[in-house]
Amino acid sequence: MKKIFVAITLVILLSLTAVSCFATEKAYVNDYACLLTEQENTKLDEYLSRNSEQTNMDIVFVTVSGDYSQYVSTSPASIAEFADDYYDYNGYKDDGLVFVIDIKNREYYVSTSGYAIYVYGDKTLNKLFDLIDGYMYSGDYYGAAVCVADFTYSEYKKAQGEPGGSGVAKEFPVQYIYISLVVGFIVGLIIVLVKKSKMKLNPPTDAFKYVDGKLTLTRANELFMYANVTKVRRESSNNSGARGGSSHISSSGHSHGGGGRHF
Repeated sequence: MKKIFVAITLVILLSLTAVSCFATEKAYVNDYACLLTEQENTKLDEYLSRNSEQTNMDIVFVTVSGDYSQYVSTSPASIAEFADDYYDYNGYKDDGLVFVIDIKNREYYVSTSGYAIYVYGDKTLNKLFDLIDGYMYSGDYYGAAVCVADFTYSEYKKAQGEPGGSGVAKEFPVQYIYISLVVGFIVGLIIVLVKKSKMKLNPPTDAFKYVDGKLTLTRANELFMYANVTKVRRESSNNSGARGGSSHISSSGHSHGGGGRHF
């Protein structure tokens, strides 16, 4: 009887431990592979929630240990397909990203959606991967997730043209544009009138006044002056760029960008 009681207790404890590594749907942190401590899980969830509000994009962190089909209703064959499906089928915003770590296969992947595809172009993704590789190789998965959140916030601000970025400029008041145009026109008109008043030329109406007698050509040369060249931009096959990168369609029919590496 005592052995049965102990066995039941162990089963309950194991079940509770397994549940503690899982998260509810629409959570920002879903540590299925139990790579985070309880404290790290709580802190990271709060941090991603705050960054998601500031960027108006869902920033999600997921850890798994292979066998992707147990975490989604689809049958993804790769970490990329799993990341896309996980984001699509768990009620996240159209704009956002999910950072997935597969500890069994030692690889990670970032899937972007909506505006995040623009923020995270292919070149930008590679910059991010260079930053988080150190965390991944050292086993600091919490640090890697925080790095992704920080980098996302920074690149979002750049894309919005806010201080510290080099993206699209903020909206400029229209009335200032009109004032600048009017002032520029007036100043330019004044300069033209002043210069015109200083010119006292009386151009002749007869071209032969410049010629004394008969016009004789003593030498003739052909000079190449210019050429018209039309250039057509050839698109790259991978459509990569600092802003806006390559994209694909997931099983749900939603467009995604992204990339990943092994570690």
